[in-house]
Amino acid sequence: MDDARFEVSSHPVRPLGGQQAGSVPMAIMVKHKATGTTAICSHERSQHKNRNAAFNMVKWGLHVLEWPLDSEPQPVTPTKE
Repeated sequence: MDDARFEVSSHPVRPLGGQQAGSVPMAIMVKHKATGTTAICSHERSQHKNRNAAFNMVKWGLHVLEWPLDSEPQPVTPTKE
């Protein structure tokens, strides 16, 4: 997939405490720019695993919308009636 079609951002998730209190897990948000389909994942402690999971969620959402992954957004032209 071409990352230029997506907006990827990360933000820290507040840890619950216990043994993992010193680590800072990262939540990843992936947004498809053309459709606005967004996924946020913070299930794993690894930022890379969260990123892959969020991309998979967005891919699934685009599949449900039947949006081709490699297509350019087409401009909408008004029709005269």
